[in-house]
Amino acid sequence: MRRTLSMRDLLLGAGLLLSGLATAATPSSPGLPMISLEKALETMAAQVELPTTQNGDLIVHPCARCTFEHYSTDGKTAYFARQTNVSVAELRSLLTASPRAAVTVLLDARSNVVTRIKADLPAPTRRTP
Repeated sequence: MRRTLSMRDLLLGAGLLLSGLATAATPSSPGLPMISLEKALETMAAQVELPTTQNGDLIVHPCARCTFEHYSTDGKTAYFARQTNVSVAELRSLLTASPRAAVTVLLDARSNVVTRIKADLPAPTRRTP
């Protein structure tokens, strides 16, 4: 006995196949472990106090009524104005001049030490001698 598949049967089969593939590709699958290396905080320049020394503390004020959040920096912490690597002093000056600039703070997921601070504003112009 020969049976022809209806369009409904084909669509149902294709849907089951695709849902199986999607489930197999999710990061929660045992075969594909998901490891978080960094965490990110996004805020505005006016809500960030940069450290004064290389091994200092970064303070983030998430909102007016919130308690501040404290994060450590170290000698490996990098500071960026857009894509340009700048010193902490240069970034502090730029953020003071642009309090509404977007700032992203990236933290090591295990230690909570700041790895990078990126500000969405133009880098300072550097003069060549």
